Amino acid sequence: MARAIDVALTTNENRLAVHGDLNFVRIQYQSIVVALVDANGCAKARQKVSGPFSKPIADQSTILLPLGPVLRLLDSAKALFSGGPDKCEVLYSGSLPSPK
Repeated sequence: MARAIDVALTTNENRLAVHGDLNFVRIQYQSIVVALVDANGCAKARQKVSGPFSKPIADQSTILLPLGPVLRLLDSAKALFSGGPDKCEVLYSGSLPSPK
């Protein structure tokens, strides 16, 4: 069993974080989460992956699509009525910088 903790990669526009377990005996993904993270390491979109390495299964119920202006408007309204913005669970806190 291998555990991915605080693992990330970047493209020119995004930073992806991965955490979870890889079972090399059974040759399958276990509890893997792949997330598009912001500059603070908070998930903007996330996807759970499980199943065999040869045919991974993506859990469609966990996709969080960023909806741009609509979400920003809802976040602003929530902050106004709750006294501040929500804090997120940080999925990546490693040293790989967010793309500019």
